[in-house]
This record gives sequence, C-alpha cells and structure tokens, in this order.
Amino acid sequence: MFLATGNPDKRAELQELLTPLGIPLQCIADLAEQERLDVVEDAPTLLGNAIKKARFWAQHQSTDAIADDTGLFVELLDGAPGVFSARYAGPEATYQDNVTKLLKEVQTALKTKELPLSTPIKAHFATVMVLARHVDQRIQIHAVEGRCEGVLVPTPRGAKGFGYDPIFVPNTPAESHKTFAELKPDQKNEVSHRARAVQMLVSVIREQTLKTRR
Repeated sequence: MFLATGNPDKRAELQELLTPLGIPLQCIADLAEQERLDVVEDAPTLLGNAIKKARFWAQHQSTDAIADDTGLFVELLDGAPGVFSARYAGPEATYQDNVTKLLKEVQTALKTKELPLSTPIKAHFATVMVLARHVDQRIQIHAVEGRCEGVLVPTPRGAKGFGYDPIFVPNTPAESHKTFAELKPDQKNEVSHRARAVQMLVSVIREQTLKTRR
C-alpha cells in the first residue's frame, strides 16, 4: 500500500493510525529523490485533491494508494482557510506563517464585524481520505471524511502536533481546555478529524479485502 504524502508529520500520524491494518506502507519519502514527484493540488475541494493524489500514485506505483487532504474551516472567515490551509500564507509558508496569518485575519474580522474580542471562534477540521484500488484493470475510488468541531484560541499553546494544532481546541468532554498541540498523541488520535477518517477508511479496506478474497 502506498501512502501519498511527503509530509513527515502527517506520515508519522497516519502510519500509527493505520497500524491495525497490518499492511506494509510505503510513502513518497521512501522513493529515490528523482521519483518524488509533486502532484499539483489545484482542485477546489479537499475531495478533489485527495482523489487526484491517490489516483496519480496508484498509477505511478502500480499499487493501491491512500491520499488525504485536510483543511481548517473557520466560521467567522466564511470557511477560510479551507482547501488552502496548507499554503494559506503562501506556497513556501511554514506552520507558524499560516497560524500567524490566520490569527491576524480573525482579529480583523472581529473588528470589521464589531464583535467582542471574547467571541468564540468556531471552527472545524475536515480530513478527506481516498483509497485508490486496482480492480479489473481500472482504478476504483473510495472516499471517507472525518470531522472535528472546536474553537480557536488567540495565542498558540503546546509543542506537540503540527499545522494549526496549537490554536485549535476540540469540542470533547475530556481535556476540553487543551489545544491539539497540548494533547498527547494518543489523546489526539481518539478525537481528531484524521483519526475519524482513518477509522472509516480501515473499515473500507477490510470490506474490500474480504470481497477480493471471495
């Protein structure tokens, strides 16, 4: 199975979540440098980008492939950064660059809409995961989506996780005051959008594996 990501943080998190499958995983970082091709993520939706990556790598590697696309959707900003989350502050932006830009835009929106600075900033993470399978000489696509609702905090907190984790507090009963970046990896994996998507994808893979064996 090929994991279509070159992001080391995402790879580590996904590999841990996919452990129950017991299927060996290879990813872009395992390829020779000249084979580490970029797939332009220019689709208008998370689903479109995930399908594009999964289909490309399934064809390129001649094996089944998994791809995902994740976005943070902020209600106050009409859903931004959304599909542009990974490159919100520019194509070469760091995690910190993206967080800084987002927090500035939240503050600007609060002032523009004349809302109190204490207004809860509702947001949700969404992860779309796609499995591209080789079936009868064609590629079959299976897609699932996991979500996690929460709120943003005005100041980054925590050193774990990656991306927007330091400013996102999930709506969960346990450790409800902590950002994703303050949670232990196993705690985050119990409630995160990516974990929920992976759980659904594992069920799809198991179902498809059983069909293949019949």
